[in-house]
Amino acid sequence: AELDRALELAPQLYDARLQRAAFRQQAGDLPGAQEDVRKAIQDMPADWPRRAEAQQYERALAAQVGR
Repeated sequence: AELDRALELAPQLYDARLQRAAFRQQAGDLPGAQEDVRKAIQDMPADWPRRAEAQQYERALAAQVGR
């Protein structure tokens, strides 16, 4: 709940959004995890240092979901 609130107040916290994606993945909420990763990638600058890692994570989630 605290992470949700932080993201409402500061959506540019890309690391926090990716962390929430990991929590959602571990809880079995793969669609929610995908949503978080996609939102982080959509909002982050093109030169963000962990962008490639986030894109790789997005592909891994998509493979888990089967899309």
